[in-house]
Amino acid sequence: MAALAALALVRSLVFASLTPPYQSSDEPWHLDYARVVGQGHLPVTGRTQLDPAIVVHAKQVSSDRHVTLYGITNPPLSREAFQPPLAYIVPGVGYRLLGARGGLLWFRAFDALLGVVLVLVAYGAARRAFPESPWAGPLAGLTVACLPSVAMVTSSASNDAAAGVLALAALAMAAGLARQGGSIRRFAVLGALVGAAGLAKTTGLAAAPPAVVAAVVAPRAHRSAGARSGRPYAIGAVAGAAALVMAPWVARNLWVYGDLTGTKAFVDSYPGSRIGGLSLLLAGRPRLTGAHRFWPELLRSAVGVLRWSDLRLPGWAYALAGAGALAGFAAVAAWLRRAAPVNRRAAAVLLSALPFGVVATAWFALTVDWQPQGRYLIPGMLGAASVVGASCGWRGFAVAGGALLALLGAGIATTARTYGLP
Repeated sequence: MAALAALALVRSLVFASLTPPYQSSDEPWHLDYARVVGQGHLPVTGRTQLDPAIVVHAKQVSSDRHVTLYGITNPPLSREAFQPPLAYIVPGVGYRLLGARGGLLWFRAFDALLGVVLVLVAYGAARRAFPESPWAGPLAGLTVACLPSVAMVTSSASNDAAAGVLALAALAMAAGLARQGGSIRRFAVLGALVGAAGLAKTTGLAAAPPAVVAAVVAPRAHRSAGARSGRPYAIGAVAGAAALVMAPWVARNLWVYGDLTGTKAFVDSYPGSRIGGLSLLLAGRPRLTGAHRFWPELLRSAVGVLRWSDLRLPGWAYALAGAGALAGFAAVAAWLRRAAPVNRRAAAVLLSALPFGVVATAWFALTVDWQPQGRYLIPGMLGAASVVGASCGWRGFAVAGGALLALLGAGIATTARTYGLP
């Protein structure tokens, strides 16, 4: 576990040092959100403008390094102002103390540390779900350390790393409850974790359905005198605690924007509902120049699409990842047929996170902006990696580890080839 944590930290620092400032997706806007939070306020979509210091810095970097200037519109508005605020509190402190340049380094360093936490949470979640398996934890941790999509979000300034940590922590607790059951109070804590993931990024609420799955499949807790137990109470505790945590943010969105999620005022939006509708989820082609089909782009970006989602890995990397995923799910299907009921319950929770993550991604792409972003699936992919690790022996782990290291190498080589060595 310590070796995996060290690998994740080095990985994030390597990607961060190779990637020039603002060359990672949405970085100017995320950094400006941290600035506003550091001043004790919340940004407003369509009104909050980027700090002129960020604009100047971005233009200077693009000129000095001969790279594309991303994210600076006229006027330079903050397109991430609709995001929830939890992930920006610590970066906001750094921006207030260090300004634009130092604040960006602080933000990237904070996300690199969250990458280490993500390894530890993934390892612990897999061990909690499958305590008798020697490979579940190592494979989940190695997936965090090597997958290029994870490397991107833990080496740049964004809210994805914080949301991933909180959502995966919720999955870990849900898997444990599915195995052993628990009190209503523990299910309430699970709901609070789900709410915290939603306060870091709205798509973090995709952890809510797996939490409900845990409440449904968990063995009933022993009833003590006067205690309440059973599935309805557990589901109510999860939903009620999550709603309570999210309530202030929802109320603020209703007051400022007039909708629940704050996406109504999204700047320069091209939702799928305007460029093709539901047919886009059935392999339809978007009616927008440069837009990609949903499923191919979702799968590519789940493996890793760098820069502002316009820098792809070599074709062999995606083919290798696809073959590995198919082999892994085949191993899981065979293992589940002979697995003990307690392992099946834990696997049901972890595997359910992936399809619900796809639903959340499709919702965003169809209703807010057409961005089939596979990084929203990171908690679900790590949960699936835990189940794959539980189903394989040391040979399977060795093959999967080799494939993951090859993907990491492809991500580093692609980034270095694009930007050169610092």
